[in-house]
Amino acid sequence: MPKYSVLIVEDERIVAMDLQQILNSLGYDAYAVASSANEAFARASEKCPDVVLMDIRIKGQLDGIRTAAILREKFDVPIVYLTAHADDSTIARAKKTTPHGYLLKPVKSTELKSAIEVSIYRHEMEKDLRAREALFRDTLESLQDGIVTVDSQSRIVQMNTAAEGLTGWRQAEAKGKSIELLLCPKAGVGRIAATLGTELPDLVGAVLDDGLTRHGEGTEGPTGRSFGYSVTAIVDHVGRIVGAVIHVHDITEQRRSDVEIRVLHEHLTELATTDELTGVANYRAFKERLKQIVAEGERGRAFALALCDVDDFKRINDGLGHQAGDQALVKVARALKDNVRETDFVARYGGDEFCVLFTDVGEDAAVALTERLRQCIAAIREPCLVTASFGVCGYSTSFHGDAAAFVDAVDAALYRSKHEGRNRVELSSSVQADTQTA
Repeated sequence: MPKYSVLIVEDERIVAMDLQQILNSLGYDAYAVASSANEAFARASEKCPDVVLMDIRIKGQLDGIRTAAILREKFDVPIVYLTAHADDSTIARAKKTTPHGYLLKPVKSTELKSAIEVSIYRHEMEKDLRAREALFRDTLESLQDGIVTVDSQSRIVQMNTAAEGLTGWRQAEAKGKSIELLLCPKAGVGRIAATLGTELPDLVGAVLDDGLTRHGEGTEGPTGRSFGYSVTAIVDHVGRIVGAVIHVHDITEQRRSDVEIRVLHEHLTELATTDELTGVANYRAFKERLKQIVAEGERGRAFALALCDVDDFKRINDGLGHQAGDQALVKVARALKDNVRETDFVARYGGDEFCVLFTDVGEDAAVALTERLRQCIAAIREPCLVTASFGVCGYSTSFHGDAAAFVDAVDAALYRSKHEGRNRVELSSSVQADTQTA
């Protein structure tokens, strides 16, 4: 484990010395103690800490909350408040500095260690997220096409420079406004209004309702320039539609080749259907694929579904931390993806659950294929030993095209697998009456 450095800001000397001793015994480098804001700034300037333990009541004109805000702004360091004050007004002020922890004195060493580890991990994740967002913004700004993102209420979230040029509205002016704002361009700028017309809000609303991408083309009257556009749903990791991307491009001079347009569209589609953490398909993509294959199953195509649940995943998160939990999920996804056939389909079902659609196989073959996947997962050794439980069911026309009932049958088998010892494969015992009419 890295030896993280800790700056203690505490004006009670005995308390500070006790904290320093506890932290050092836990393996941290409690390298400095400060009793005032100025002293805290000086110690942080000498050596930027990995985390700051901050008492709210300290010596000097600045209290701990104001000091924490300055430290975060100047040094980008996570703050854990350690205080005896828990009144509503103090907590409300502290929350505005977005701390990574808030502990009440006296604090146990285990609580202190957990708070420090979680705060450092969260801070690293936030830095990584900021880097990703910066890369995303730079990518958008490099495009010659107009890109506008909206939230689930059709309110503008982001616009790139090209979109600002098309509409005449700056992002700062448009952010938070309804998408209808784009139909009211500033004087002298009429491209988007003429291209998309009044149908744009309806298009966005339809995409937010059903997740289906809409495309079209239009011409701007005064100049005769043509534009192509698309509206694509933004989907989160559990398959919820949380917004949409509006992509507007000038096709008058074919600025982009057909290949470039196809690559961009494929990239947007991949973002909408891929689980960001594991790289396999997400829940939305699974639902679409299941709907398709159930229709094929009603016409006689054989297939089976396996649901997989990582055993004792909470133990991994609690014992090793969320970073180790994420690593375990990535390893499980890779084991599944690398050991299925090219015709099979792997997706993250949600949380610590995955699913595999086996095509053109009967139930017995699907059980054998699933047992192989179980063994591959059981071979994982990093970040710890990992096992998984599986439920399997082959599709039959007795389900009468009811995808939800089919999934319920598989889920029941998975529950039995977990209940009867984990790290096993259970075949569904659900039997649909073949004599039922559709």
